[in-house]
Amino acid sequence: MAKRSESVTVKFAQPLRIESVTPLAVQVTPPTPPAPFSNRQRLISIAVLLIFVLGIIILASHTFAERTVAPQAVHNTLAMGYTAPQNVAVGDETLLEVSVINNSSAPITVTVVLAFSQSGLPLAALNGDSTAVTIQNLPPNVLATRPLRFVLKDRPAVSQLSFTLRAIFADSSTADTPSDSINVTPYVSRVRTALLWILGGSGLIALAVNLFWDRIVKRLFT
Repeated sequence: MAKRSESVTVKFAQPLRIESVTPLAVQVTPPTPPAPFSNRQRLISIAVLLIFVLGIIILASHTFAERTVAPQAVHNTLAMGYTAPQNVAVGDETLLEVSVINNSSAPITVTVVLAFSQSGLPLAALNGDSTAVTIQNLPPNVLATRPLRFVLKDRPAVSQLSFTLRAIFADSSTADTPSDSINVTPYVSRVRTALLWILGGSGLIALAVNLFWDRIVKRLFT
């Protein structure tokens, strides 16, 4: 004869409460740190950094190189000199500072013009006539310095810009400095602008290096 199974219901007077005998243990696993650089990676990283810094130094020395011509007599009443860049890149504003000395015994008024020998140079228009400046009532034996500016908007057909500084007097007579030239930087444009941007942001770069210096050292040398 088969046995009959019966269900049994158990009722408690109060709700059943289960207490944990052992406290809950939580284990925190820290993230795995990045693997340190290998010797080859360290050498490559340091070499790239050194090449970058050396390249900036060489490019800056080439871009910001200047030469100064001391004032020389170009007229019986006037001596002129200038400080000019040795190189100019397309798109950069180029500054040439002219120095004028009145060698006469009375005040003079003179207009100095930056005159290029080549015609049809692709010069961009700046505010006003930036390649000419008028010095009024310059006293005797006084030195005056004025800036002249120009921008090449396109690459010219020549590799050098030949120029003179032309003095135009009140009586319309003129006198020129000896011819000189400025090299046109090949292949690249706006070199001076880019370098000024990089050098202007050097403070932010130094701050970033300072903040992440420990992390950089750990990755490279540990």
